[in-house]
Amino acid sequence: MPKRKILIGLILLGLYSCKTTAQFSTLSKRMDACSGIVPTQFGYHDIRMMLYDSTQLKSMWQRKDTLYVLHNYTLESAEFHTRIWSSHDSLSYDCQFKHLKKNGGTAFRQSQVFLVRKWDTTAIRKYAEASEQMHGGTIFAYRLIPHGKKYSVECINFNDFIVPEIDLIHREKEHHLK
Repeated sequence: MPKRKILIGLILLGLYSCKTTAQFSTLSKRMDACSGIVPTQFGYHDIRMMLYDSTQLKSMWQRKDTLYVLHNYTLESAEFHTRIWSSHDSLSYDCQFKHLKKNGGTAFRQSQVFLVRKWDTTAIRKYAEASEQMHGGTIFAYRLIPHGKKYSVECINFNDFIVPEIDLIHREKEHHLK
């Protein structure tokens, strides 16, 4: 009898896991649709699914906290950069030739992370327009807000930018923490 209960428990756990993976996959596809990304053979959705399966992203998502996501692609190195964070956790990865590796959060400027966290889309657009000459490519930013069992998706695409004043403040804070 105990073996039967364990088996039933494992089956239910497996079904729940499949359901939550499917829900996250749907959310990930909605993110691409929000920002106008056309699905390709391998892209941001695939990277998010790899992260969901192999990192703490699954627990971050299941915690039902607001999630912030930054993505971009570096053509020269054929490398995708991703940073995902909430009020509790953060992860930063690069993906090159379908291989994930931690990047320590260096792919995006502190000013970009700061303005996305505040979701100050007016300032983001202003700084991106002022930095038109930078060649960092398009950055895709998302804010995923939980509403019960579902998430709403907000997005903004912008060109790479730098705000020296904000970056300097955050660098000094990090220096003092060491």
